[in-house]
Amino acid sequence: MCQFIVRLFHEPATNPKGAQLVFTTHDVTLLNSAHLRKDQVWFTQKDQFGTTDLYPLSKIEDVRADTNFEAWYRSGKFKAKPKIKQLKFIREQIKSRQAQHG
Repeated sequence: MCQFIVRLFHEPATNPKGAQLVFTTHDVTLLNSAHLRKDQVWFTQKDQFGTTDLYPLSKIEDVRADTNFEAWYRSGKFKAKPKIKQLKFIREQIKSRQAQHG
């Protein structure tokens, strides 16, 4: 669905006046030069104090138009990779409930 919406905004036939779309997503499949140019992708990264830094993909060195954006993101080359701690929390909750119910 996200790819479809992005394509609508890139196509002159469906966006004749060049309207701009600004959105946030966790859909890493959009990190593809077929969908977005590197100047259209921005990342956020929290520092140790919880302050969020916003920076464009176009400012990251060695990124070319044919770079596999998704693969580089997943490998951590762009930073901004989410740290999912929730899985550990869920496991702890399951163990706690199992202990309560015997």
